[in-house]
Amino acid sequence: MSNDRRTGGPDLGGTDIGKNHYHCVVVDAEGKRLLSRRMRNDEPELLTLLADVLAIDEGVI
Repeated sequence: MSNDRRTGGPDLGGTDIGKNHYHCVVVDAEGKRLLSRRMRNDEPELLTLLADVLAIDEGVI
């Protein structure tokens, strides 16, 4: 969790982990969705997701 410079509040991220697919959502302090993605349980896709989350705000993870 980090301080969101746009709103002064935290960015929050969560992942729903399933057997074959994951769904990740990152929201800001006002509840605005910054990222929402469904992906296969696949290492290259997960690494891309992590890079995209870090690009939003390095402190989210």
